[in-house]
Amino acid sequence: MDVTINVAGPDAAGEELRDLFRSLRGEEELRGWVQLVEAKPEPGTLGGWPESVVVTLTQSGAVTILASAVITWIRCRTGKMTFTITRPDGTSVQLDLDRVRDMDPAEVTKLVERTAAALGEGACAGSAE
Repeated sequence: MDVTINVAGPDAAGEELRDLFRSLRGEEELRGWVQLVEAKPEPGTLGGWPESVVVTLTQSGAVTILASAVITWIRCRTGKMTFTITRPDGTSVQLDLDRVRDMDPAEVTKLVERTAAALGEGACAGSAE
């Protein structure tokens, strides 16, 4: 299952997507399954602007790993942004940067669990159901 992560907000969304891409790519369980999707470059420009990060989830537990990694990464950000993680069927979860940053560890754990449940932990390609 491929999930798509988008960001909306005034604070350099494209650069944040690049940074999220690098962070997720460094997660051992996600390594090799993360790609940065860029818009086609405008004529006369050197490259495209990041539109989204796509993560292919192939193993049981991968949704929880992804949710945990994204929420941990978001907690280190500043500014105002909203991240949306979307499944192929359109099911999505929104994470508001301002609300996640100041959570205590117990709240973060609950958010990871709710995010993984909303995205359908166990629904990954290749998982045993």
